[in-house]
Amino acid sequence: MLRALADQRAYGPNWTGRQVTIALVDSRDEDKWNIDTVYVLIRSSLINLYEYNKYLAAAMESGHNAMMLANFAMMLAKIYLIDNRSIIESNLYGTI
Repeated sequence: MLRALADQRAYGPNWTGRQVTIALVDSRDEDKWNIDTVYVLIRSSLINLYEYNKYLAAAMESGHNAMMLANFAMMLAKIYLIDNRSIIESNLYGTI
C-alpha cells in the first residue's frame, strides 16, 4: 500500500516519506521507539531520514526518556553505520 503511494504516478516518494515520518513521530512510544519498525521503514525507503534525524536529535536533547532514547540511537547507529553501512553518516548526523 505504501509502495503504491510512493509511486511517481501517485503521490511520489517525497510526499509518502514525509507522511510516514510524521505518522511515526506522532505514534505511541512503543511503536515510535521500536527498532524493528524503524528498521523496516528505513530499509523500504519510506522514512524521510533528514526529518527523522532532526526529530530524534531534538528528542534526545529534550532529556525525556534519555536512557531509552540513547539506547535506541545507539542501536540505530550500530545497525546502519557499523553493521550494515547502508546509510551514510551525514543522514544521522544530529543523532550521532
